[in-house]
Amino acid sequence: MTAGQSYYRPNAGAWGRGSGAGAGLAVEALRRTLDATTAGAPLGVYVPWGKRQGGVTWTTEPGGADIIVYPLTDALIRAATAEAFGNEPPWIGVLAPQPTESGAADAVFNGTRYDLFETQGVYSVEDARPAPQIEFLYWAKLHDEVGGGRNSLETLASRLGGRLVFPIEGTDPGRERPPFPFQFALNQQLAAGQMDTSAPSLSGVIALSGPLAGPAEPSTGMLLIAAGLAVGAVGVTSILASSRSRTRSTSRSRGKRRR
Repeated sequence: MTAGQSYYRPNAGAWGRGSGAGAGLAVEALRRTLDATTAGAPLGVYVPWGKRQGGVTWTTEPGGADIIVYPLTDALIRAATAEAFGNEPPWIGVLAPQPTESGAADAVFNGTRYDLFETQGVYSVEDARPAPQIEFLYWAKLHDEVGGGRNSLETLASRLGGRLVFPIEGTDPGRERPPFPFQFALNQQLAAGQMDTSAPSLSGVIALSGPLAGPAEPSTGMLLIAAGLAVGAVGVTSILASSRSRTRSTSRSRGKRRR
């Protein structure tokens, strides 16, 4: 973990380390509050694969710690904040099945105590497919200044098409990432329509444009699909040509009988 990230992305053994006593109290209180409820079980463990750089560009993360994601609600945050003597959780997250345009995602956090800091493309450790399903984790940190809006964070999450979560970094088990760039996999997932594209109540899901950041050579599977489509196209063309020929022949025959 890079220096300074403990403020909003500590690992499991460094709750609030380097971010002040108040943040540490808030994180410990939230952890106890989660443990005391049915929400104490994590939603899952996720592997970081990509990171948004600017509006539509994503870079591949070659490694990094697993991310443990816990479900979160406004009520849990209020309870934990009260237990921590008014200290609020120093970060929260939103886990969504689709990406929202960068500027629109930033705007969603207006009227809250949090600012969007980083967006990652992640996948579940239980997804063993060569090209796992990508989900999107929005990290947000508490305002440095006192005050700010108090809009519902659960509503915020729904506007991003996802759910409110409390993510923490675990250990780095040295997992191998899929053998192709994240941007290439994301474009393929969008193109294949595998992603839930129901638009949130905000300007919606982006469709990435520009050249694919994929391998220089197409995969064998893609070549087979392309070949199958080409063969199918030839077959359809032959059938249509044959049908037109039979139609012309029938028309000539009917014309002779009329004469």
